[in-house]
Amino acid sequence: MMQFISQWFLRRQRRKRAATYLGHFPDDMPAVQAVLMALDLSPQASARDAAEMLMGSAISNEAWQKISARWERAWAALAT
Repeated sequence: MMQFISQWFLRRQRRKRAATYLGHFPDDMPAVQAVLMALDLSPQASARDAAEMLMGSAISNEAWQKISARWERAWAALAT
């Protein structure tokens, strides 16, 4: 029961941080939603894992280099 409650508070805290983050970077909405989902499913996931979940397939290293800044920024804001 305590674990459920602590998970609930952690998710609530992340969603509050997401709202603040999106106030500064509104174009990052898809990344933020995917990051929140990835963190709910697997706390050990990474920004790249979240991006791959959203896209439904693995991302090449070249493609990741092009999009990683946005995803890493969202991840850093929400995962801590």
